[in-house]
Amino acid sequence: MTGYLCPGCRIEQHRACTGNNDWYMAGYGTPAVRTRCACPCCPQEVRGVCDRCGGPCDPQTAVEHRTCRPAADATRHTPTEVIR
Repeated sequence: MTGYLCPGCRIEQHRACTGNNDWYMAGYGTPAVRTRCACPCCPQEVRGVCDRCGGPCDPQTAVEHRTCRPAADATRHTPTEVIR
C-alpha cells in the first residue's frame, strides 16, 4: 500500500494508475499503454506517449504507432542480462 488516498474517491492504490506498461508481442514492443484505475474521477488518459517515436498516442492512432521506428537511444541497445 502506498498510503496515498485519491482525493475524489478515497481509494488507496489510486496513484498506481499513472504508469505506462510496455507490452511485447513476438519480441516487438507495442505502443505504451497507460493504465488507469476504475475510479470515474481518475484524470489519467488511457494512452499517453508512444514508446517508439515519442509522439502522442491515443486509441485512434495506436495502429499507426505499431510501425514506428524506435528512437535512436543507446539504452535500447544495451544488454540487460548478464553474459555467462
